[in-house]
Amino acid sequence: MTNLYNKHAVLASEGWSWGCHAPEFAPLMAGALVIFCCAWWWWDLKFTKINPPLPPGPLGLPIIGNLPFIKPELHRYFSDLSRIYGPVFKLRMGRVLAIVINSPSLANEVLKVQDAIFANRDVPVSSVVGTFGGLNILWRPNGPRFNQLRKLVICEIMSKQSLDACYVLRQREVRRMVKEIH
Repeated sequence: MTNLYNKHAVLASEGWSWGCHAPEFAPLMAGALVIFCCAWWWWDLKFTKINPPLPPGPLGLPIIGNLPFIKPELHRYFSDLSRIYGPVFKLRMGRVLAIVINSPSLANEVLKVQDAIFANRDVPVSSVVGTFGGLNILWRPNGPRFNQLRKLVICEIMSKQSLDACYVLRQREVRRMVKEIH
């Protein structure tokens, strides 16, 4: 059995080496490569989801994005970028794509007028693990269950009676925190 395997291996390698040195091998392989690349490109255009166009932004490095270029004074960095790219621009922070809105009128539009559209956000993996699948009030998507939880928090936990009942505890904790800081 081993001898048969060796004979097939020798025949295959001799046939391949003969094919590599044939004069028509290079154009044949180049043509096959061009056909393969065109088929790949066509497949990618036809069967991938078309994403909406993103706002302009600085180019980042492949894996870490713009993280090495972010300056300590973030507000000035965003202001400089808004002068170059306009009031709305994209920024890659690692694998996360962030859209920065650097205009008061656009921020008002996003946060007040269109708030229901922009209310949902991606749940980080750490929150999924720590909060039973991200189903707490902080990470829950906007909807009827979120509204129920919000009403519950406002009526029961943040009510005047509840806050008055734990006033002494909060005062003690604030004093302890101030002592630790100073």
